[in-house]
Amino acid sequence: MGRRWLKRRWLVVGLLGLVVVLGWQGLRPASSPGEAARGLAPGAAAASSQNGAPTGPAASAVASAAAGGSVVDTPSSRSEIVIAGERIPPEGFEICGMGRVSADEIRRASENPGSVASWQGELAQLTLRGDAALARMAARLAAGSDRQQVAARLMMGDVNGAALLASPSADPVAYQLALTACAPGRTLAEWPGCRGLSVQRWAELDPADARPWIGMLGVALQRGGEAAIDAALAGVAARTKLSRGFWLLESELAAVIETEPDIAARGQALVKVIGVDAATVNVDILNLMRACDSKLAAHAKRLPPCRAAARQLLAASSNLMEASLAQRLADQMGVPKSAQAFDAPTLKAAREAYSESGSALMGFDCPSLVKWTGFSRERAEKGELALALSLLSQRQGH
Repeated sequence: MGRRWLKRRWLVVGLLGLVVVLGWQGLRPASSPGEAARGLAPGAAAASSQNGAPTGPAASAVASAAAGGSVVDTPSSRSEIVIAGERIPPEGFEICGMGRVSADEIRRASENPGSVASWQGELAQLTLRGDAALARMAARLAAGSDRQQVAARLMMGDVNGAALLASPSADPVAYQLALTACAPGRTLAEWPGCRGLSVQRWAELDPADARPWIGMLGVALQRGGEAAIDAALAGVAARTKLSRGFWLLESELAAVIETEPDIAARGQALVKVIGVDAATVNVDILNLMRACDSKLAAHAKRLPPCRAAARQLLAASSNLMEASLAQRLADQMGVPKSAQAFDAPTLKAAREAYSESGSALMGFDCPSLVKWTGFSRERAEKGELALALSLLSQRQGH
């Protein structure tokens, strides 16, 4: 999605006191696949996917004001203000669960950040409602399948419990959920269950999936063993399936989110789950781009598996950024255009349609949060790339 759009959403989340501020900041994607490739260390946990989020001047304005951001009066009206480059109308804007925040309140907050203390009681109550809604939804998931049980644990912050549930499971998605959550701190003493998980076991659970092999490729690249790199690369090239790598918890939450009647609380719960997802996203296809770098001495012998992997992952990707990176790699590896599932202009147009659709849908009032929930559910059901392509088709009148 557009960088500016998601930055606004992050700022509002910060104002509202949600516990996922840092995670949501990770939702800001690169404006292009190339920027993503430059800005992320391969194999590192990095939140870097496009995602739907509310838009509008309110977001940056209120949070910037609360943080002491500068306020500029517009020439046309002393009651209209500009904060962080955004014009705030005198009437301000509506926040579901809190009511209207006026431009004057935003001005006062910018002049005296301590004045936002008057909102703290409302914010605390709204946060409690969001936590309670998430707990109710997690309880519903906890009565379901292995992957739903693991997701429920993760939604409640119980990484170790999720790992213990996933370890004996034969469900590759349940295993992936826990392994992904464990990755940032698998050696921590408070998460001993993470030590029982491995990418090799994940690969065994779904032999057709290339994603575990891309993870093994990342490990091999870090260790520097040429034979291990070549073996993992061959493993990637031999597989034509690519499981989802983004927004895994959101996909599980979609099954129960609309059972929660409190719209404001539901919105907060959804933001929290997306924040957890964002904090554990790994753009692991960058491992493949590193291994296939044409500047490497081993490039000539790696070209055939790199070419096959790029073509297959482009066809199998369910994520906009991954598809764009795979398409770029396919071009670099000389995959014929006729053999590429998507071309660069189509993917660019799909990103634009996706961003425009989200911008048009989102706001901060309750009706907008209802639409935002529906957008999230549809993405979970279809996959991000398929949703973007369907939006592009609608945009083109097909």
